[in-house]
Amino acid sequence: LVSERVWVYRRCLYCNNGEADVQLIQDWNLTSGIFQDQLQNFRGHKMRVVSVPVFPYMDYVQRSDVRGGIVEPGDSIDTRLIQSFSAVLNFTFDIYGEPDRSFGDEKDGNFTGMVGQLQREQSDFTTVMGPTVGRLKVVKFLRMYPSDLMVVTSLKPSLLPAHLSFIRPFSGSFITNY
Repeated sequence: LVSERVWVYRRCLYCNNGEADVQLIQDWNLTSGIFQDQLQNFRGHKMRVVSVPVFPYMDYVQRSDVRGGIVEPGDSIDTRLIQSFSAVLNFTFDIYGEPDRSFGDEKDGNFTGMVGQLQREQSDFTTVMGPTVGRLKVVKFLRMYPSDLMVVTSLKPSLLPAHLSFIRPFSGSFITNY
């Protein structure tokens, strides 16, 4: 028996009081589709999209010196997605740069950045953004990009200890020639 329900979870390494946990992100019914029936055709509506540049997901060039003005999108994943959606769902769009290049932080229940623009209904949707517990309270995430689970980390370089200051400068190929 194949279920028509899809549950999307994310793994969080520190969400359960510092322990690893799994959190439900989305619950879909495949027969109803991602978009509801009334959202199959936007009838040429012009959407306002707010964005911050996060290559390779989103890249753009400012058209003018106006902060938060219309931007010229470059070839990126989100640009291609928006163009594909607009062709299928019959809408046009302008992409605006978020003036502070902020995804959004919560302050007393109100958000700044891209989430704030959605919350204040100044934009119709945004480009790539990661979900947080606070953001999930005010916006709906349709699709998320997987984050890199493996990153390179290293200890910050520090000053040499005083006892190595005479030896270390002479290490390497200079010493091996003699």
